[in-house]
Amino acid sequence: MTDALRVLSGHLKIVVLETFRDLMALAGNVVIPLLCFVFFVLPNSQVTEDAHLAAESTLQLVVMISMSTCLFGFSTSIAQDRQTGFANYLRTLPYGLFPRYIAHIVTVSLMMVVGIALLLGCALVTTEFELTRHLVAATGGLVASTVMFGLLGSLMGRILTTKSVVTVAQLLFLTLAFAGGILVSPSHMPERLNDLSLLLPSRAARDLIVDLGLGNDLATATLIGFGAWTAAFAVANLVAGRR
Repeated sequence: MTDALRVLSGHLKIVVLETFRDLMALAGNVVIPLLCFVFFVLPNSQVTEDAHLAAESTLQLVVMISMSTCLFGFSTSIAQDRQTGFANYLRTLPYGLFPRYIAHIVTVSLMMVVGIALLLGCALVTTEFELTRHLVAATGGLVASTVMFGLLGSLMGRILTTKSVVTVAQLLFLTLAFAGGILVSPSHMPERLNDLSLLLPSRAARDLIVDLGLGNDLATATLIGFGAWTAAFAVANLVAGRR
C-alpha cells in the first residue's frame, strides 16, 4: 500500500504541476466561462434582477465548466500519453495506468473547482443569485455529469491523435454548448432545435444540474438520456482500451 501511495503521489505531483504552471491552459477553463457570464448574462437586466433566472443561467455555465475541463483535460492528456508511448510503458509496471488516471482525475477536478468558485463568486456579487439548499443536490448532479463528460474526454484521447484531438474537442465543445441549451436557455430555442437538443448529452447534463439546483422535479427523459449516454461512453472506452 505504501508503494502504491508513493507512485500515486509521484503522478499527482507531475500532472498537477504541469497543468497549473501553464497559466494559458488554466485560463481556458476559467476565463472563457467568466467571459460568457459577462457577455451573455450581465447585459440582461431581466436575468440579473431575477433570482430564479440568475440561478438558471449560472448553473448552465457550471455545466459548461464541467464539460470544457473534462473534454480538454482528459482528451489531450490521454492522447499525449498514448502517442508518446508512455501509456504503453506504464502498462508494464506493477500498478499499470491506474495511478496516472487518478492523477488526471484529481487535476481536472481542481481546475473545475477553481472555475466554478470564481463563477459563483461573480454571480453572487453581480446578480440576485443566492446560495440555497438545492445547490447541494446540484453538486451531486455535477459529480455525475463530470463522470459522463470525463468518459467522453477519455474516449477522445483513446481514439484521436494529439494533432487532431484539440480541434475535435473544440468543435464538439461548441456544438454541445450551443445546441445543448448551455449558452442559450431551452425556453428561447426554436421548437425543432429544442427537440434535437433533448437527444444530446450536454442537454441531459444541463437539465439534471439546473433542475436539481432550482428544486424542480427531474424529468424521466432526462434520467434515461443521461444514463444512456454515460453507459454508452463507458462501453466505448472499454472497447477502445482493448483495441
